[in-house]
This record gives sequence, structure tokens and C-alpha cells, in this order.
Amino acid sequence: MPGSTTVDTATNTLKANFTLRMRPRKRIEGGGLTRRESQVLAWVRRGKTNREISILLSISPRTVQKHLEHIFQKLGVETRTAAAAMGRSISER
Repeated sequence: MPGSTTVDTATNTLKANFTLRMRPRKRIEGGGLTRRESQVLAWVRRGKTNREISILLSISPRTVQKHLEHIFQKLGVETRTAAAAMGRSISER
């Protein structure tokens, strides 16, 4: 952009990123999972580890773990295997 400075460009980028993050999370019918939680669950169902999922989704392994914690809570399960089984029944509805 003519006349724009590096600071202006950086500020605009930060604002755009902040705006994207502030959008409401879309819930998916089955279990009230967000789109990202559903993606994580789909990879769990395929037998991927947290590390593999983090690489596939370009997020940190800790973020994958947090998504799994939310998934377990929303589905009322305590294990990865139970979540995968529940995920299978949700996706088959």
C-alpha cells in the first residue's frame, strides 16, 4: 500500500487476526462440538496420536490435548477410546 508504514501493516494484520479469533465458534449437532473439536475427534477415530494430530491441523500438541479435554467433557466420557466410539455414533446419525 502506498504511504503505509510497517507499523500500520503490522497493526492491520493483528486486527485481522484478532477479528478472526473473535468469531463465534460453530457448534455441530452431535455433542455440541466445535468444528475444530470434531476435526480432532475424527483424527482420534483414525488412530492418530496428539502429536500427529497437531501436525495435521497445524496446532500445538497441548492445544490438541485441550480440545480432547473439552470433547471428553461434552461427550461425558473419560477415555480416548470412549470418545472415538461416541464420535462414531455421532457421525452415523
